[in-house]
Amino acid sequence: MIIEIREDHVLLDGYVNAVGRDSKTITDRRGGFVEQVMPGTFTRALGRGNPVELKLNHERVLGSTMDGVLVLEEDTV
Repeated sequence: MIIEIREDHVLLDGYVNAVGRDSKTITDRRGGFVEQVMPGTFTRALGRGNPVELKLNHERVLGSTMDGVLVLEEDTV
């Protein structure tokens, strides 16, 4: 993640999840498993047009896709 502090705003750039790659092994009470987010998953979800909020500590809203402050996209990296 890259965080740039500008005069009048902060720019955050990074990845929420990498698509098409295995996660680290996750362990729960039933044992271990690996997850993989399939390519196109985020594109389909974002295409529904539902608003997405970026929150600090799950509480304070820093921006949203509705106000144009938050821009989300899926890429192939």
